[in-house]
Amino acid sequence: MLGQEIADPTGLERGGTSAGLGFLDVTTELDAPKICLQVLATSLLHGVEQQAPVRGYEIHMGRTSRGPANPCFQIEASEIGEGTAGGDEGAASMNGCIWGTSIHGLFDQSGFRRGWLNRVRGRKGLPPISPGESELVATQLGAELDRWADHLEQYVDMDAIYSLCDGR
Repeated sequence: MLGQEIADPTGLERGGTSAGLGFLDVTTELDAPKICLQVLATSLLHGVEQQAPVRGYEIHMGRTSRGPANPCFQIEASEIGEGTAGGDEGAASMNGCIWGTSIHGLFDQSGFRRGWLNRVRGRKGLPPISPGESELVATQLGAELDRWADHLEQYVDMDAIYSLCDGR
């Protein structure tokens, strides 16, 4: 959606071609199969801590072709040891303020999240977030997710759901 155009020549979604928002010089063409791989990547975004690796899920269906836009990530490894490992991923505008990627879950990593937020905070003249503050947020989020999982486990028949998922 951030790019120039999205094409669906084989009708996987609705078919046809749609204009994107035009923020990035990329075009996307939908195609099967859907890719969903856990990846380890390094941020190439200017001003974001590049030493902190990020983990996430590369999820996409088709190909996105990047024009002269810079990539945002370098994929170091994928869960099955093939595919896009070693490749550039995503696209960033020339000033780095707009970027898009197929890697989901990037902000789950406190180091990347803090680096990205501190870059924005720096542009606004705000003080940076400390590593301690960032870890506290991650700890609180983990506790809330655990609480939600406990609630589901108490009131939902998970075995029945797992059986449905397995097709039994």
